[in-house]
Amino acid sequence: TPVQQQYQVRRMSMFGRVNYNYKYRYFATLNMRADGSSRFTAGNRVGYFPSMSLAWVLSNEKWARPAKNSWLDNAKIRASIGTSGNDRIANYANLSTVDKLFYANGEGQQVTGMAEYVSGNPNLKWETTYQYDLGLDLGLFNGRVDFTFDAYYKDTRDMLFKAVLPSQTGFTTQWQNIGNVINKGLEFTLNTVNVKHGDFSWSSNLTIDVNRNRVTSLGDGIEYRANPVNKGAFTEE
Repeated sequence: TPVQQQYQVRRMSMFGRVNYNYKYRYFATLNMRADGSSRFTAGNRVGYFPSMSLAWVLSNEKWARPAKNSWLDNAKIRASIGTSGNDRIANYANLSTVDKLFYANGEGQQVTGMAEYVSGNPNLKWETTYQYDLGLDLGLFNGRVDFTFDAYYKDTRDMLFKAVLPSQTGFTTQWQNIGNVINKGLEFTLNTVNVKHGDFSWSSNLTIDVNRNRVTSLGDGIEYRANPVNKGAFTEE
């Protein structure tokens, strides 16, 4: 009867947030997240991931009142910076495991023994992504035009990667924190209500995404570059 393997993985998270609003013009949010994962060895199990966002609602400023009374619905500038973690590795990848091994003794007899089968890495820790965002929201002409712009930059460090080991080690692979990936891009969205009269309406939606990915390191000193991706979509109703 085959033995059924059983695994046990536990995670624990704590989250705190502070919001600040000054006269509905200036907004600030502070977040702190702590995540714990049993997939890492004691000492590396808990990762701390802070973030902060700021927003300025220009349309609520006194000097914007003439425009808001005529053609401006909403205008807001957004900015944020934050970190997030990743623990997606194989179960017990931080531990070395053993398995049965058959070998011949000095008398030519087959003997059953135990040997290290998987090379664990007790130094594994959370993969961390640092993200920076800048955005603009505009609403014009009593809901007829909505425009959104976002620029982002992601820097992923200590990537959890299954690295190939030299054959002389006796193993083929091992989970390690190696490598760095840069992801940056721009996003544009434009929604317009071209005609709205009685039972007839005509609206348009335009979306443009520009993204660049670059693998700057995989632990061997070589740079890797992914193909750029440009996306655009236009729909009408």
